[in-house]
Amino acid sequence: METNNMKNRIKSAPQLVIAVVLSCCLSMSVWGAESEHLVYPAVDSYEDIFTGVDAAREQALVEGKLLLYVMGADWCHDSTDFVTKTQQPELRALIAQRYVVHLINVGYLTHVREVINYFGEPVIYGTPTVLVVEPKSRAVLNADSLPHWRDSSLYSDEDAVDYFSSYTPGMKRAKVPVAGPALAAALVEIDQFELEQAERIYLAYTELGGLMASIGTDEKPGQDFVEKWKQLAGMRSQITVDLSNLRVEAQRQGEIGQEPIKLSFPTYSLFVD
Repeated sequence: METNNMKNRIKSAPQLVIAVVLSCCLSMSVWGAESEHLVYPAVDSYEDIFTGVDAAREQALVEGKLLLYVMGADWCHDSTDFVTKTQQPELRALIAQRYVVHLINVGYLTHVREVINYFGEPVIYGTPTVLVVEPKSRAVLNADSLPHWRDSSLYSDEDAVDYFSSYTPGMKRAKVPVAGPALAAALVEIDQFELEQAERIYLAYTELGGLMASIGTDEKPGQDFVEKWKQLAGMRSQITVDLSNLRVEAQRQGEIGQEPIKLSFPTYSLFVD
């Protein structure tokens, strides 16, 4: 559902992630602003979040629209950049016609797991994570490109229009046929690998979230924080590429009748180990 130009940018994004992440870190003081000035509404609990999630779904069902759930935070410049993009005239008109938008504040990475698990995904690989959801089935239509908008600042307004115009109310999530038990087993193995890595990411979120909470509104992150964030950013960036490649390779071997399917799983250094 992406143009070739957008695909090329996605491939180049990992090389830019460190610069983007550091810029994101250095904008954390925004989080210390008064709540009425926040782009992402302040929340105190998952209960608050799901009240908003459910209300948006009911509105989408009544209006016959898709849902656009945006998991982000004011301390992340890509999260606020994405919201700015949605206010540009062409995209704003498209969204008004097709979507009900609901912003979900992930806090200091403290309100992530229950939200993303609710939509059947193990973890988010950056902020913002933008979910295009069919309200009746709750299917995530853009599950194959969920990490895309974590690099919102790398994309133009035209890219955003192109991306979101490819989804229309009433769409169903495409199902990829599974060719035989060997492929089914390999896909389960990949899913399990992703779950294991997700747990490591959640440990990192917990540690970094605590550090973020301790940083004053006029302070810049210390070197220890920056190094840990860079390591996590590199891991999150690489794993999304690796997971895609693993699933493509499993499909390839399945189509030629390889049994069992043989995959090589990568390893990642992370400060939580």
